[in-house]
Amino acid sequence: MDRIRILNVASLSLFLVVSIMVEFDILIPAVDLSVKDSILSAKNPELIFFFSCITNLGSFYSITAMSIIVVALLAYRRRVKDGLFFSLSMLSTFLIEELIKVLIHRPRPVDNLIPISGYSFPSGHATMIAIFSILVCYLYRRRIIYVIATITTLLVGFSRIYLNVHWLSDVLAGYTLAFYMFSTFVIIREHLDQSKLFS
Repeated sequence: MDRIRILNVASLSLFLVVSIMVEFDILIPAVDLSVKDSILSAKNPELIFFFSCITNLGSFYSITAMSIIVVALLAYRRRVKDGLFFSLSMLSTFLIEELIKVLIHRPRPVDNLIPISGYSFPSGHATMIAIFSILVCYLYRRRIIYVIATITTLLVGFSRIYLNVHWLSDVLAGYTLAFYMFSTFVIIREHLDQSKLFS
């Protein structure tokens, strides 16, 4: 089993474990509450402002704008299959993440520091910034992109916890879901390439 298939199985397994533990109130909610209490004790206005700006990088509008830029650049380079791969991966991840939110319908933490609505699990911001970053790293494979993507993804995820709009497990679930969706689409693409369906 190659690395991408190991990633696929591992990320799905982790996501399912976290989901089950959240749904049945096993250990993780207690860890979430402990992390929340620790972070609440370290709040200050400057960091609240900073993370309020950072968190917008994972918003629907920011992700959509950045995705359009990526697709445009791929189209300019005539990387049509890469553009299709990127677009389908992003759209599918968004739809799956929204569906899971409705199915799990986990409430958000109370006393949010920014206006928010909807369900909590998994974090949409964490999921979408993660899948966007992973895909860009996969398509461009430059060290500087790896560094920027990793830092941005971690900061956006932490911002959701710091601003008290998500639990730690929401963010971790978003990351694992992103890795699962990415690896699934890579496997599908490899299968299509081998079958020469789109060659």
